[in-house]
Amino acid sequence: MSNIYKYLLLFQPILGSFIVNLFMNKFPKKWYSNLTQSPLTPPGYIFGPVWTILYILLGLNAMIIYQKSSNFLTSYFPIYEAQLLLNFSWSFAFFHFQKPKISLFINFLMIILTIFLLFQSWKIDKKAFYYLIPYFIWISFAAYLNFYIVIKN
Repeated sequence: MSNIYKYLLLFQPILGSFIVNLFMNKFPKKWYSNLTQSPLTPPGYIFGPVWTILYILLGLNAMIIYQKSSNFLTSYFPIYEAQLLLNFSWSFAFFHFQKPKISLFINFLMIILTIFLLFQSWKIDKKAFYYLIPYFIWISFAAYLNFYIVIKN
C-alpha cells in the first residue's frame, strides 16, 4: 500500500462520521429528549467535540499500526473496520430506529473489538495503544448511558 492509505486511515473515521451525521440530522430528536436519561448524561454540545477528538485518535492509531505492522491488512484492519462500522451503525440503531437494546448490543460489540485492538496495539506500538484509551473509556461510558436508558424507559 502506498502512503495515501495512511492518510485515508487517518481521515476515515472523521469522514465516516460526517456522512453519518448528514443522515442523522434529518431525524427528529424529540424521541431522545423525552427519554429518562442518566444524571451523568453530558450536555448535547459536548458530543461533537469529544467525538471529533476520538475519531482523530482512532485515525492516528490506525495510521501508526499500518506503518508498523507487517500483517495490518490480515489481522488489525478487519477488526478495526468492523468496530468502526459498528460505531457508525450505533447512531442509526439508536436514533433512527429508536432501538436502545440493539444499540446497547452494538456498543458491547464495539467494546469487545476495541479490547482486541488495544491488545494488538500494545504489541505493535505503545503510542498507538494510548491513542485508543480515550475511545475505549468513552464507548464504555456510552454503554453505561445506553444501559441506563434501556432500564429506565
